[in-house]
Amino acid sequence: MRAWREARDANLLKRALDRLDGALRSGENAFPLVLEAVEAGATLGEVHRHLREALGVWVMPLFGR
Repeated sequence: MRAWREARDANLLKRALDRLDGALRSGENAFPLVLEAVEAGATLGEVHRHLREALGVWVMPLFGR
């Protein structure tokens, strides 16, 4: 995994993840940009981190609170 990450084009990946962040924060359709990020070499964890940071985490409300 380390070798694969080191072989990625870091600039291309950063641009793709930055574009994904912008789409997530603006409400734009982010799916094409998720694909772009993956094609640039983003891992599932990296995409998930950007989704979580931009959109937060949903927590099921508990009864009576």
